[in-house]
Amino acid sequence: MLEMDGETATISISPQGEVGSVTKSAEADRKIVMDAFEVAIETGKVKWLNGFDTILPKIYSALGFKAVARLKFDPEYSPEGWDYEAYERFNKGKPDVVFMSYVGQP
Repeated sequence: MLEMDGETATISISPQGEVGSVTKSAEADRKIVMDAFEVAIETGKVKWLNGFDTILPKIYSALGFKAVARLKFDPEYSPEGWDYEAYERFNKGKPDVVFMSYVGQP
């Protein structure tokens, strides 16, 4: 967990090196999340992550991750309460899942 000026961000790393949940407090901005990623990467334990093909792959690429695989969006496995309208601009609300490997700072 990273805390700065009352704002918090957390990133979990599995024993296999997968970045799991990334969270932030409601008042926190993107900068603290990026700082938390840097702290997580500095542990040397980060190997890979995945995310929906929205703005996430571009953000993760800037942190040193490279796309290595893609899984077509399957509505059967979408998160509970998935909002197709909110993600309409990303493949009509059905963004693929992109798997990314950490390759080092760009």
